[in-house]
Amino acid sequence: MASAFFGLTAEYKRDIQDRIFQMCYYTKGSYTWTELYFDMPVYLRNYHYNKLVEALNKEAAAVEKAKSGGSTEASGPVPQSVLNAMARADQRGPNDGTT
Repeated sequence: MASAFFGLTAEYKRDIQDRIFQMCYYTKGSYTWTELYFDMPVYLRNYHYNKLVEALNKEAAAVEKAKSGGSTEASGPVPQSVLNAMARADQRGPNDGTT
């Protein structure tokens, strides 16, 4: 029988660490791990993460448009790890409270 104690699942913990890493990495150090994990409220961290995902989605769309002969205003390709994280975030929804 599973424990009745409420705790964080391994998947949840990994997701939090993935999001924090991505926010630190793709904002080029604008956030520190400590700020995101200890200091920033969950709802605010989710908001900033979702805005980052939005911006990266727009950048990826601009890259695709540039590749297909459209505008060349994109600053570069989005790494596959970020695209994977964005897909996971889209599946969860913007404010589901998972982090």
